[in-house]
Amino acid sequence: MYHYYTKRLWEKAAAVSLALCVAGAGALPVITALPQTAVVAEAASQLSVKLNVPGVTLGKGETYQLKASVSGTGSAGKTVAWSSSDKNTAVVSSKGLVTAKRTGIVTITASVGSVKAQCSITIKAQPDTVAVSKQNLSLGVGETYTLSAVLPNGTASEKKSFRSSSSTILNMLVSERIGQIRAAKEGNAKVTLYIFNGRQASCNVSVRKAPQSISISKKTLELYVGQSYTLSSSVPNGTASAKRTYRSSDPKIIEMLRTDWAGQFRAVKPGVAWVTVRSYNGKESSCKIRVKEKPKYSNKIQNYNNKVYYTPYFVHEGISGNISMTALGGNYTALPKPGGRDDLQIDSFVIYKDKIYFRDQNVGTGAEYYPSRLYVCDLNGKNLKKLASNAKPSFMFDDGKLIYNLFGSDSSYSYDPSTGKTAKLSGAAKNIPLYDIFRWDNRWGVTGGSTFNSYIFYREFVSKTGNNIYYYAKNKNTGKITRIGSGYTPQR
Repeated sequence: MYHYYTKRLWEKAAAVSLALCVAGAGALPVITALPQTAVVAEAASQLSVKLNVPGVTLGKGETYQLKASVSGTGSAGKTVAWSSSDKNTAVVSSKGLVTAKRTGIVTITASVGSVKAQCSITIKAQPDTVAVSKQNLSLGVGETYTLSAVLPNGTASEKKSFRSSSSTILNMLVSERIGQIRAAKEGNAKVTLYIFNGRQASCNVSVRKAPQSISISKKTLELYVGQSYTLSSSVPNGTASAKRTYRSSDPKIIEMLRTDWAGQFRAVKPGVAWVTVRSYNGKESSCKIRVKEKPKYSNKIQNYNNKVYYTPYFVHEGISGNISMTALGGNYTALPKPGGRDDLQIDSFVIYKDKIYFRDQNVGTGAEYYPSRLYVCDLNGKNLKKLASNAKPSFMFDDGKLIYNLFGSDSSYSYDPSTGKTAKLSGAAKNIPLYDIFRWDNRWGVTGGSTFNSYIFYREFVSKTGNNIYYYAKNKNTGKITRIGSGYTPQR
């Protein structure tokens, strides 16, 4: 190596002399000697020291062997010097053996002359206990599985050793440090984990036949956008498959949240997709999932085609009032009088395909939980049609159909706008939540009310007799409060 660099310097000097000669500078200069320091510096720059790890975490009292490799020019026969930045925390021997003395962080340096390499050592408390990630495990013949060590928080053990009680039933793969096992044949065996201070823990492993089939917990499923669900699976008795992987046929419709053992997923958008579970030996089973838009619940205010529609009436527990949201901006549109009739008041409603489906609360005493009549009309109030009498207060549009319940009935009913037909649904009545905006909890005061867009809507009783009430909208961003209506009791 020395001769190589010496030759390079001579070549550079000759090139300079030749250039001077060509330029007319005269005869070539005589080079009497090379600067020896230049050769040494260039050679020394090729020397390097590397450690086997850049950092390691140990338990207090644990030892760890660092290894240094020296390469480059003049590396042969070089001795590595070891040092610790804090000998009270950790010491290192002349051979690179580190001993952790107390908790903390220390830097171990390996030096060859001016060339150095460092390793950061983090020391934690010595663990009093240890556990294996699984205490009991069932595997199919030929299946592999990786166990891991579980230590108490704030403790550490770099040394970990997994050992099988029967190499004919369970083979240790890779190395004892990594708890990867392979089920070789049917039977029972134990895998024991040892750490540096002698603490140990075990996992009981049962090896069974490979499954010839796998079953998913649901074959079909219907979900709304945004809903989550978890599928499970099973294999025949006497067989096992610890590894069960779940996947979605279309992540744009079904997004997997967890794919190991339990198939947890979320419905993203309407459509049909399959979630499939696969065993370690390739057996599969699938669930067909239909994702629907969220149902639209009856309410007193709704976004539709970039406009906000609201009912100009309010009825609750015998109290009726009028509401106007013109002060909130031109985007708020009051619903029309249905059929031009003064005797009908739109309370909660749903707009679906340019039609208003609403309940008329102007029945009997008008109490919110009393029977209502359900109607449908156009957005301009024309083409009024009654759909049901004696209906419960809340209803919804689900999967293109109006769903509602009747008082005194244990079933739900549907109205299909495309056919104009009403049908009784099978099974128990659907639980349709009451989603009325302007709801409140405290009869005699102002409450948090309900939030819609950037406003909080609420009402206030101005006297404990309930003779007068006011309706307000509070802008969540500015805090400005606007009165949007008032009401009186009794209704009639």
